Amino acid sequence: MRCMQVRLICGQRIEEYMVNDTSFYDCNADAPTTPGARDWNGHLFASMTTPFVDMTVKGFLWYQGENNMGGVKGNSAASLGYACNQKALVAGWRKVWSATPGTTDPMAPFGIATLASSGSEGGPHMGAMRQAQTASYGVLPGPAGSGMENTFVAQVYDLDDEWGPAIGPCFSGYQAGRHTTGGWNCCPLYRAKGYKYNATSCTSARSTLCRAACAAAMDTPSHGGIHPRSKKHVGDRLGAAGYSVAYGGAAAATGPTLAGCAVSSKATMTISFNSALLKGDKVTVAKFPPVVKAGAGGSQLYVQVNASNWCMEAGRIGRNGTNPGIEYCPTWAGGSGPPKQVGSEDATRVVDGRKPPPPPPPAPRVDLDTQWIMLNYTLGVDGTSLNVDLAPLNGSAPTAVRYAWGIIDCCDYSDPNLYISHGCIANCPIMSSSAMPANPFMAKIVSGKCECIAPQVC
Repeated sequence: MRCMQVRLICGQRIEEYMVNDTSFYDCNADAPTTPGARDWNGHLFASMTTPFVDMTVKGFLWYQGENNMGGVKGNSAASLGYACNQKALVAGWRKVWSATPGTTDPMAPFGIATLASSGSEGGPHMGAMRQAQTASYGVLPGPAGSGMENTFVAQVYDLDDEWGPAIGPCFSGYQAGRHTTGGWNCCPLYRAKGYKYNATSCTSARSTLCRAACAAAMDTPSHGGIHPRSKKHVGDRLGAAGYSVAYGGAAAATGPTLAGCAVSSKATMTISFNSALLKGDKVTVAKFPPVVKAGAGGSQLYVQVNASNWCMEAGRIGRNGTNPGIEYCPTWAGGSGPPKQVGSEDATRVVDGRKPPPPPPPAPRVDLDTQWIMLNYTLGVDGTSLNVDLAPLNGSAPTAVRYAWGIIDCCDYSDPNLYISHGCIANCPIMSSSAMPANPFMAKIVSGKCECIAPQVC
């Protein structure tokens, strides 16, 4: 077997690895207005990927997205944003590798890992990004005729860096205050800048307790949370999904996937999962970790009760000003684009002996993605559905529902040994019996039924 690796340099965008053709211009909402936007198109594919296209390969794995978080996530059905680019990348790579008949399969398997929660780089709406990474289908493989057949996905939203890195009471001064207000300074300075040892605060007993935490910090240096070190689970999920899709395995390629929902009364809503995709697996519900802050702990399932608050993705709208069919909402007050920033050269230039007046402050960002209410649920008797308790809504009807949408934190911070003897073990509530996490979902609820945003079907 011949193996190859195309290495992606940190800080690059998906557009740079796309085959250089007109598909890029159909996907990039910024191209007509943003100076230099077209310069992203395909230049790293040409320099880093083209040398390998004469090799016959079994398939591809793709794990990227952080540097696109500040852009449009979009929707493949509307030929917009990352979702469209993801689909175009898959098509382009398959096309060039299979150009010579009898070499790479024109529908070679293509695996995609979604972003861990630490990969936002400050960009909004990670849920929309993970949806875009499936080319807007919400799960992979895509349906027949989609161009995303024979693909598979590993959800990574619950697989952030298991050990932080370097957070918790064994450390001090590195991300201090995120989960602890002090530290014991039990780890010596070794291969990682800033890890210190203090014989006063780190007693013999604490030093023994911190052996696992120190070993994790010292043995595997980290560039920070944006590149979480915990890759074994990612590989396990890609392997399990790839075996099912590409090698004829009989097990499920994915975790619980939304099939629909029904509001049967003011007290209960039933959420059903696709039993065909489960392939005999059952849905499991883990104990909800305690809620310690916004986004951390709890059931990770939310509803809205005001349809006017619905917003699939916050940010800039498309180049034509509208994006029919995808419910794409601007969140910038005073316009559809981000506030314009005035550079220092503009602020200091002199015209006719006078400096211009200071620029007006940028328009405030108005986030339409609001008023989500977290609800609890129990496992249905059929093992493939959930019963959601609507009692906290006080009789209001839910208008939208979502799960694991955004920055997800399922750590149990009430565990006294967290980040001491063990790291944060991924344990988000909804899993399959074969340890696959549920695919994140977001859907409107219309007339008591779930309506997904096309091309996703539920």
